[in-house]
Amino acid sequence: MKRLIAITLAIACIGGVLTLAQAPTPYKLGTFETQGRTFVGLVLRDSVVVDLAAADKAVATTRQRVPMPSDMKDLISRYDAGLRDRLGEIATAASAA
Repeated sequence: MKRLIAITLAIACIGGVLTLAQAPTPYKLGTFETQGRTFVGLVLRDSVVVDLAAADKAVATTRQRVPMPSDMKDLISRYDAGLRDRLGEIATAASAA
């Protein structure tokens, strides 16, 4: 009986954690230009462009900040070195705003 209760409790806890986990906010990346200034940005919902450098300053994080990329080559080379997680945080915050 104790074993059945323990298994049921474990399943309930796992289900609760999975329910709380949010799906990542989908985004696209690109290089944009506005008023003569070129920047790397996120595209949300195929219509909203978010300047990464500006959003990085505005969006709080619990992780150590990583420098925002200067261009797409820089972004690609550092994507797996912390940028992916930060871009996800920015996309989620910008989508909610």
